[in-house]
Amino acid sequence: MPKLSRLVSNIVYGGDHELIFHPAKKNVDKFIVQAILATAFAGMSGGAILTGYFLWMGAPKELISYLPILGNVCGVFLVICAPWVNRREHRRRLMICVALASKTFLFGIVFVPFVCPPSVSAYVSFFMLILGNMLSAVCNMIFNTWFVEIVPQNIRGRCFSARQIFCVVTTMIVPVAAGSVLDSVAGQYVGFFSVFMAAIVTGALELYVFSRIDDVTIKTDRKKTGILTVIKVPLANKKFMGYTVLMFFHHLIMFIGASFNQIFMIDCLDLSYTYISTVPIISSALQILLLYKFWGRVSDRISSQFAMTLSMFILVIEVTLWSVLKTDTAAIIFPFLYVFSAIGNSGFSVGSFNRRYDVIPAESRVIYDSFFSCALGISLLVSPMLGIFVRGHFERLGFSETMQNGHIRMAYLVTAGLLLLLGIINVIIIRKTDRSNKLFQKESYAEMGRIFKTGFIRTR
Repeated sequence: MPKLSRLVSNIVYGGDHELIFHPAKKNVDKFIVQAILATAFAGMSGGAILTGYFLWMGAPKELISYLPILGNVCGVFLVICAPWVNRREHRRRLMICVALASKTFLFGIVFVPFVCPPSVSAYVSFFMLILGNMLSAVCNMIFNTWFVEIVPQNIRGRCFSARQIFCVVTTMIVPVAAGSVLDSVAGQYVGFFSVFMAAIVTGALELYVFSRIDDVTIKTDRKKTGILTVIKVPLANKKFMGYTVLMFFHHLIMFIGASFNQIFMIDCLDLSYTYISTVPIISSALQILLLYKFWGRVSDRISSQFAMTLSMFILVIEVTLWSVLKTDTAAIIFPFLYVFSAIGNSGFSVGSFNRRYDVIPAESRVIYDSFFSCALGISLLVSPMLGIFVRGHFERLGFSETMQNGHIRMAYLVTAGLLLLLGIINVIIIRKTDRSNKLFQKESYAEMGRIFKTGFIRTR
């Protein structure tokens, strides 16, 4: 390996020689480049940029509250298309075709004001987002089965972590730059148009990178694949259903408050796009320097369930901090909020992803993935409705008059309380069904301490 290439590999993989010299490394490198481009595309066509665009079009806030979770809500669609995907043995060509269609709808919304009157622009754009996110959900299913087929289980946690680190780096740069463009033109249409045009470029480059990753042939039993199969087979797997039910309620509860995050920051706390994009750099820096490597090794060395369970409790602290935000305290609290967000979300991302594929049979990944995405989609379809109800209830009780944005902050507090309760119930169930689980072994926490002390470098 040339010296420059070895230096880059050491930086990317944190000196982990098992990853650097692994046969799957070339494909993992390309998956990392793809992740950078995909994150850049999302940063310029989603998040605060997308929320601001819909506010500019005059969309109702109830509609905007669905924007952060629309991708997951559209996972319901996977139950219908899973049999079709399952019959396709090759992943690369399928991925490129579906991703092209998805991105066309996602960036196409910027042209809607040219062809539609202002009164309907937001609704036409939202419909296009639904179509784009439906196809994007199919892309995610194809990608996941492609990724886990190429990357072996014994290094998957660390490879996923390395990939996520570069997603975070991109998140630190792209949204800040995009937010600066919008702030420079006071959030006018020309700013949104410029940002979306840049997104088109990154989207095209991502498709090219997909074409350079090795294809895989996935053997499936075509005779057994149908919509009923997608429903019946996962229901019979108790371990998978336990994981799915836990994720269903976690997301149902989490997005009672979280579905309103972007509107809360932009419309209620009156924060600029640049500030909203810049402050999360605290979270991003922690994830890059420490956390994704840490949780990746915890997941590989101890267990994915261990990493996921601990991180769920840390997320309770993050949501609690959302409940105390006010215009005069936001600058003080946001840094602490994003520290806990970094710790909890990085652990949950790594742990839940690897845990899912620990409990999914290798020969039925498309079927189980589509069922899981459908369940998650239903959860996130209902969650903003619950959020609207909870906020409305506290507003009727007068909390919006007695405290600044009181009805919204109380919704966050309810979310934190329910997340804590869910975490406790989950631990009780694990203890009753598996007393030998690593979650209850002192050696697991000692190993986590050793991972922390060694700077997340050693692999074994």
